[in-house]
Amino acid sequence: MSILNLNHIQKLESLENIMIKVYSNICQQSNTFYYLQNKFNNQYLIQLEKSVTQAYTKTHCTLKIQQKQISELVNVIQQYFDSLKNEVLNQQRKKQNNFKIDAEVLIKALTTRKETYTIYLDNLFKNKSQFKLSFKIRIYKTLLYVLIFQLFFNY
Repeated sequence: MSILNLNHIQKLESLENIMIKVYSNICQQSNTFYYLQNKFNNQYLIQLEKSVTQAYTKTHCTLKIQQKQISELVNVIQQYFDSLKNEVLNQQRKKQNNFKIDAEVLIKALTTRKETYTIYLDNLFKNKSQFKLSFKIRIYKTLLYVLIFQLFFNY
């Protein structure tokens, strides 16, 4: 029985050695796995933080560029409408000046015509010439039109 016990003890020791080796292998692999996991997690976190920072920076730069383009576009539109406004104002001034010149010329022509008619009528009645009644009526009619025009335009 002693041989059996000895064999048993050797087998138990050998089994214990195997268990110790397996345990140490498992510990070593788990340590390696833990180390790799930590290293991967740290690198992954660093990369993730770096990516977030880059994304924020790119977004900020994009917003700056977009804001700059918007302000340039607003400036171009503002300049366009300012030029339109100036063009309309210049056209209105030109029309007003032309209207004023036309009005002055018309008033001058009417004044000259009125003076001519008054001189003609004075000469007509001074000479006491014999004119047809229809001609006199036309003269009075024309004078009446001139007076109505002057009253209408407040001259």
